[in-house]
Amino acid sequence: MGKPKAGILMGSESDLAKINFHFPTVRPNTKGDWPSVDPSAYLDPTAQLIGNVRGGEKVFVGPNAVIRADEPGTDGKVLPIMIEAESNIQDGVLIHSIGGRRYV
Repeated sequence: MGKPKAGILMGSESDLAKINFHFPTVRPNTKGDWPSVDPSAYLDPTAQLIGNVRGGEKVFVGPNAVIRADEPGTDGKVLPIMIEAESNIQDGVLIHSIGGRRYV
């Protein structure tokens, strides 16, 4: 299978089901927001991306990292966590947003 690539983009339900099969640690939040990561990114199979997470080109997400955008603000919306291009999220890092705030 080689190195897994994220390539996690918004799509149809069948596309999302395929993503969840290959990356069971990538999943939506309770509002139904799925992570979206550029296809050039590397996502370790043990990393967790939950909810409204956006990743740019050549992002690296290491083993056991957790990036969670799942807490809604007072308006009921979950603002995204934006991981900019070429960012390196090392092993075991936890990133969680507070509802109603945008993180870059």
